Amino acid sequence: MEHEFWHERWQKREIGFHRRDVHPLLTAQIQSVAQTGSTIFVPLCGKSLDMQWLLQQGYQVIGIELSEVAIQEFFTEHNLPYRTSREGPFTAYRAEGICIYQGDFFDLSEAHLQTVAAWYDRAAMVALPPAIRTKYIDHLQHILPSAANGLLVMVEYPEGYWKGPPFAIHTDEIRTSYQDNYAIEVLPLLPGFTLGGDANVTERGYLLSPKYKA
Repeated sequence: MEHEFWHERWQKREIGFHRRDVHPLLTAQIQSVAQTGSTIFVPLCGKSLDMQWLLQQGYQVIGIELSEVAIQEFFTEHNLPYRTSREGPFTAYRAEGICIYQGDFFDLSEAHLQTVAAWYDRAAMVALPPAIRTKYIDHLQHILPSAANGLLVMVEYPEGYWKGPPFAIHTDEIRTSYQDNYAIEVLPLLPGFTLGGDANVTERGYLLSPKYKA
């Protein structure tokens, strides 16, 4: 998917992927992957309420988001005074406890994430078609600290039921993508996120623990 696709989604307010509440798997499992006060990386973060909840719980947050609109709305809606600076290919938006880089995920380097203790992926993998998703997974594992834990929330639905995004990602793909470097704990299914409910759409969480810590 080209950058323009996501810019257009935000400009047209076609943002059904934005939850209006904090994800229950985050609130239930965050202590499984990171202690209070540590830094959580949120890839393709949008203006997720999950980030504000993490700040309220005493975590530090680093996000990456393509849309300037999404980032500015996050800070405005939560009344967070912020400052901006140009840092290489990114515009960095900073407030107390949080930094969101506006730009392309693939421009991130290890230097940007060196303080990260865990990452939280609710809307990154499911937003990407297979070819780009493979590239995303490879780059993510390259730039994350070797000791960082993962909390992933994936969408599941029958083949052909939905065009995507969000794309359906099942346990086999998570194992193929991460099992070389992480021990994977599969969490129970949750009812789907769609408004009004949809029995064909569910969500499943995964806890990833590094096998090799430097």
